Amino acid sequence: MKKSLLLILASLFTVFALTGCADEEKNDTPVITQPTLSESEVITQPTLSDLKSLQGTYDIEFFYTYATVATLTNDCSKLQEYVGSDAECSNTANQRDSEMQGKGSIAVSNDYVKIITKVQLDGGGFNNPMVAQVAKNQKYNYTVYNNIPVSAVKDNYLNLDNDTKGTNGRNADSLAGSEDDTYNITIKNGIVIIDMIKHTGISIAKTAPVVVRMKKVSDNVETLDPNTAFPTPDISNIFKADIGYNN
Repeated sequence: MKKSLLLILASLFTVFALTGCADEEKNDTPVITQPTLSESEVITQPTLSDLKSLQGTYDIEFFYTYATVATLTNDCSKLQEYVGSDAECSNTANQRDSEMQGKGSIAVSNDYVKIITKVQLDGGGFNNPMVAQVAKNQKYNYTVYNNIPVSAVKDNYLNLDNDTKGTNGRNADSLAGSEDDTYNITIKNGIVIIDMIKHTGISIAKTAPVVVRMKKVSDNVETLDPNTAFPTPDISNIFKADIGYNN
């Protein structure tokens, strides 16, 4: 009788031990949760109703300027939509869209907005021998816009009446900018748009319209080095870092 009782207790102990292992294995099953964006990955969409939302780093998606003898742009198909019905690219296929890389930064304080753009182009219009000779310096554009006071927000435009004007910066192998450059900034579908009339200092084309469109990619303000070219497109054959420009 005692022996039977011991066998029964031993059997029950085995059952409990196996059940415990099963429960333990069950509890070790990983719980799968949906990934969420960290605070650093959530980008504040820019809006002029909250100027702080402008602060951050941007990718330049569209760039245009009429550079003395030709249109320089990275997207001819968007030229009339973004610039105006009169804007045209060269009809020569290899003189149209240029290869481009560009970034922008916007810093906002309680009193002003500071905008910097850095654009690099090659090919396209530069395939024209005259452009290559006269405007090759325009392959690289680093532009610092004079600080715009926060009071200059009007009718969905920042600096609509050109309350602030003037730029400084550099091109590929020379200093650039003019106190006569005028510009205003607006936002459309989350894209920051800069419209500028640039004073070239060249007698045959004293001013040039410039349009820059850029999309925010980070709330952090990246430092854009004026004296370092982007890796692509390659403009190392004309780029000079030692022209004495310091921002």
